[in-house]
Amino acid sequence: MDPLKQARRLIIFVIGLTVFLAGAAMLVLPGPGIAVIIGALAILATEFVWAATLLRRVKMNAQSAARSMWNASKESRLPRIFDWFRFRRVRSDSSAP
Repeated sequence: MDPLKQARRLIIFVIGLTVFLAGAAMLVLPGPGIAVIIGALAILATEFVWAATLLRRVKMNAQSAARSMWNASKESRLPRIFDWFRFRRVRSDSSAP
């Protein structure tokens, strides 16, 4: 492999990994952690097939979740959104020491 191509892959890997770690930190710190992690996958997907595959799976799961949320029933969506927040709060409370 060409040394220039290897250097480019290494630089993209380091940048993608740095952005990914920043996104992982934002999952517990204030900030858009999930969006940053998806951005890191997009950066890594420019050079790595495994990242492109993972990014494609994330996109499909996000589309499926959005479709199921909006098409599940004719009832008001607001109570379901509150249920989702309540579920997250209960789950995070149960994992707290």
